[in-house]
Amino acid sequence: MKSSIVFCIVLAVVVPIFGAPNSKDGNTKRYHMEPFFKTNWYRSMAFCHNMGMRLISIQSEEEQEKIVNIINEAGHHDESFWMAATNLGDTIFYWFDTGKKISFKNWARGEPDNDRRQCIALYNEKELLWNDIDCNEQHRIICEEDIKTNSI
Repeated sequence: MKSSIVFCIVLAVVVPIFGAPNSKDGNTKRYHMEPFFKTNWYRSMAFCHNMGMRLISIQSEEEQEKIVNIINEAGHHDESFWMAATNLGDTIFYWFDTGKKISFKNWARGEPDNDRRQCIALYNEKELLWNDIDCNEQHRIICEEDIKTNSI
């Protein structure tokens, strides 16, 4: 009984899920920010996948603002966060989970700036704008999942 209560408390602290605005297609995204550790892009992808989610893919200015607000409200404005974008095996950046080219972009000034930096993060030194960086750097994780809304 005692361990069940402790487990529930840990889940409440470890798995914060944030709601998100409706998208044009009627889906809603929910986000999970991992507050306890940093890791590389590859492990970030695996972490989100193991939670039944995926690394964030920002599709619009509104979604960019929503993610930045979540980061700021959680007090992590001085951290950088991985996104699901890469140009691994290609010359252009695309969303890893869908293989689609990135259409909405929110690069920091002068970015992307290096062909050998193949992953993208919301970068704290760039005011949480996009920066191409080495996939092996250590950054925080935000996962997302689509939630279908039911119309009554």
